[in-house]
Amino acid sequence: MHKFFGEFSNKYLPADYLFMGSISVELVTDVYGNYARRAPNIYLSLKKCSTCIILKKAGIYYLPKSLLKTYSARAGYIKRTLYSYVILFNILFVRTMYVKKKYTSRIGLEKP
Repeated sequence: MHKFFGEFSNKYLPADYLFMGSISVELVTDVYGNYARRAPNIYLSLKKCSTCIILKKAGIYYLPKSLLKTYSARAGYIKRTLYSYVILFNILFVRTMYVKKKYTSRIGLEKP
């Protein structure tokens, strides 16, 4: 299912929808990274890697976040609704593809 929806969205969705989807995935994975970094029982090396990634991305996120505000401000009601569905499906994609107990238990998170 992930492969089908990924190929379908890349083939048929306009560029602004793909942009919304990619930004939403980045922001959601950053939230998971923040929680993993703050967990008391996480491996020290993973905590340091997560901190380095966050510091690196801090400057890079300024442009996409401002573009995100521009896209959503210019969009009408229907387009905003469609953007919301794209974002929700991308969040679902991340949660069902990557956030699994077998992965989180490997890195030391008991309650992900």
